[in-house]
Amino acid sequence: MKMNENFKRIQWVDFAKGIAIILVVMAHVITKETPLINFIYTFHMPFFFVMAGYLLNTEKWSRRFSEFKSKWSGG
Repeated sequence: MKMNENFKRIQWVDFAKGIAIILVVMAHVITKETPLINFIYTFHMPFFFVMAGYLLNTEKWSRRFSEFKSKWSGG
């Protein structure tokens, strides 16, 4: 599969999302309450969602949402 020229990966976003995933896993695997875990819990999920939302294509998803809404609302 060849990548479209208009669709290029943003390396710093991929790196940041990777860090966020590692923090989420660390926070759920390490059961002992430590200052590091408390620190990670203060921001790991919001950071992950912000990084995922940075790439949100509102034009693409608003069209799909209206199709979904019209299908389920009976109109």
